[in-house]
Amino acid sequence: MQAFTGIDQRLKVHLTYAHVFGDGLTEAELVRCCEPADHELVRESLTALESRGLLDRLDGYYFLAG
Repeated sequence: MQAFTGIDQRLKVHLTYAHVFGDGLTEAELVRCCEPADHELVRESLTALESRGLLDRLDGYYFLAG
């Protein structure tokens, strides 16, 4: 995953893998997946992706929209 440099792109890749198995990921899991990015940067990216309609959040889990 280190080949993906943008946090948004890295988040989408991890959420796509989870989506294949019908799963969602928590914010803490996504932070671990995107290390060494800091927690605040990941949170800001999640908020931006959610506001653009690319992510859905349900009970603390993030899913690809649709």
